[in-house]
Amino acid sequence: MDALTFLSEHVALFAGVPADELASLAVNSTLLKLAPGQTAVRAGFTLDALYVIATGTAEVHAKVPNKGVLKVGDLRPGEVFGETSILDQTVASATVKAGEGGAIVLVVPEEPFHALIAANAAFGERVRALVAARRQPPPKA
Repeated sequence: MDALTFLSEHVALFAGVPADELASLAVNSTLLKLAPGQTAVRAGFTLDALYVIATGTAEVHAKVPNKGVLKVGDLRPGEVFGETSILDQTVASATVKAGEGGAIVLVVPEEPFHALIAANAAFGERVRALVAARRQPPPKA
């Protein structure tokens, strides 16, 4: 499957975005193959891309107050990470590693991602809503 089809049909963040607007993202994207446990993004580092799980899974590890660094989530195919860092121009707040079976990640460069946000107001709002939701503290158990 090509990157354009994957983004438009399997990634909820890009649902409803016209193919001609997604084309630049797809053409400029690359695939990153990760071995089980291999780090894709490290907390505290600057990011220059949006990452999309294509196959496999990934684990999200972040610093939890008074508990240290813990696994705080899992990512599955079609889910994204890195959007907060590139939208806010900040360092990554979590480390993301491939799950037990490894993963293949589509790496979408920052420039076409920002261009799409600027060109498509509805998409920009969806990205900002995702960022806001991820900033919320997790529910207390």
